[in-house]
Amino acid sequence: MDKLTALREWMLKNGFFGFLVPTADEYQGEYVAPSAKRLEWLTGFSGSAGEAVVLLDRAFLFVDGRYTLQAQKETDPKRFTVVQTPDARAGDWLFAALPNGARIGYDSWLHTPDEVKKMAAACAKNGAKIAPVPLNPIDAMWTDKPKAPVERAVFLPENYTGLDSTSKIADITAAVGLEQDDALVLTSPESIAWLLNVRGRDIPFIPVVQSFAVLYKNGTLD
Repeated sequence: MDKLTALREWMLKNGFFGFLVPTADEYQGEYVAPSAKRLEWLTGFSGSAGEAVVLLDRAFLFVDGRYTLQAQKETDPKRFTVVQTPDARAGDWLFAALPNGARIGYDSWLHTPDEVKKMAAACAKNGAKIAPVPLNPIDAMWTDKPKAPVERAVFLPENYTGLDSTSKIADITAAVGLEQDDALVLTSPESIAWLLNVRGRDIPFIPVVQSFAVLYKNGTLD
């Protein structure tokens, strides 16, 4: 069974009319580790920005102008219709055309709250709705999926960073005005790399450690 057919069978079994597959990973960076390239696994498209919307009867790949030709070359035109959009996100026109009562599944780790809000509003215009799934079905189908990266982190000395991490933490907690019981959630590996003066090799050519962090007013960090 091919990948697209397998995904559609999962959709039918679980009551979904469609499913969203973005290039993004849970860290929302432009570049992702090989283990997070779900869009490439499904469609063959290897660009750094795009999103597939797989419906029971059709499938679309939305890309911006940088990737139109590449997407057309790397995907099967009999299976995916390539659509150029200004921001490489699925267009309102598609969601607005969904049948009444249609459910569109998505992995909540791979979409920002703002994206979810906009998609939900577009779907609601025609009585459709989006619904998060507890587990991404592609992860179960991707039998030869690479392992998530676990590389050694390196802490940089102050002569390379210009400021030690303790001073940076103090500056940040003061700047955002954390109260005694407040905490700051950091979701960007780049921000964490700067704050802690740490570098990694989780993504080729991108020196970050894939991570989240919680910073407290007293300067401690989880």
